[in-house]
Amino acid sequence: IAAVCLNQFQVTSFQYFFVLIFGSVWGLSQNYTTIMVLLVPGIGLGIGIAFGPAYIDRRGGFKTVAGMTTSLLILKRICVLVVVGSLFGMLAIYLKFRGLDTLEFADYGDVWLYLVWVSMLILFSGHAACVAAIQGINTEAVEGDLRSFASGIETSIRNFLGYFAGTFLPGLVMDVWGGAAGWNTVEPGIEQNWAYCVGLAFIFFSGVPATLVLGRAVKAARELLHRDRELALTSLRMAMQDQDLVKLKAALKLAKIAELQTTKGGQAVMGMAYEVLGAGSFSSVDSSKLATEDAAYAKLLGRNAELETELALLCRRNAELEMQVLEFKARFAAEKSIQNSAEAAVGNVQSSRASL
Repeated sequence: IAAVCLNQFQVTSFQYFFVLIFGSVWGLSQNYTTIMVLLVPGIGLGIGIAFGPAYIDRRGGFKTVAGMTTSLLILKRICVLVVVGSLFGMLAIYLKFRGLDTLEFADYGDVWLYLVWVSMLILFSGHAACVAAIQGINTEAVEGDLRSFASGIETSIRNFLGYFAGTFLPGLVMDVWGGAAGWNTVEPGIEQNWAYCVGLAFIFFSGVPATLVLGRAVKAARELLHRDRELALTSLRMAMQDQDLVKLKAALKLAKIAELQTTKGGQAVMGMAYEVLGAGSFSSVDSSKLATEDAAYAKLLGRNAELETELALLCRRNAELEMQVLEFKARFAAEKSIQNSAEAAVGNVQSSRASL
């Protein structure tokens, strides 16, 4: 939900303040600004809708936890592109704000304007590619009997934190920042344009946290997928040990949903399960092979625990080294200050002797 809200917040803000900001800061005519407010978002949204949802659905989808994990990873990568566009736009706004607008085409005007529009094009493409998949994942993540209620809650939150906040917060930031800086934001002029630049930079910055939000979502999805695969693998092994075909079929279905075949140990166990189902009995399975697979799996779990312990020790050691570096910097700064004071005192003494 947070990712959807950030998505809608930035899109709504750009569309709402487009004519006001670009018409004032760059002095564009109302007709030209109106045309560009249709072209820039329209082209970006069109590109994102044309390629994003189809690609995400083909690579992952959101019907299973494994599919959701893959889709969330793709969404995170797309949001990295959105962050790049946001930072690029903020840089162009900063350069325009500082008055470095001498870089112009002879007949087409300010380059910073076109760089800002290119950044917006990237943002709109990324947001349009992501929003459908994010909403689908939000819907599939809840139980079937709660989906209507969950969809209503998501829509309400999105309308408030996305559409409403997108039209309210940038204007508030302009007023607060302009008031703190002592700018006259009421009357048209350079100070009002500065406030508009600050508001536009804030809108660009709102695209940065989406990657952090989706990063947390990817981490949670991977943990859930890992638990599902552990459960599927355990169910397969228990069914093989009990030599129960009914349980084996149910466990194999669960393993397919969790895409257990993509893991090394899971691929071997599923291969044996298919062998049993193909033969119709457990007589075709070598018990020593199953025992070997169990031993290898236990060894992998033990090695994973050892690596986690080593990682914890390394993190602790890293924190200790960082503290030592900070202490060294502090001592160096203190010694440098004492040295500078001593040199200044010697200089004063020498000056006094020279005057005498």
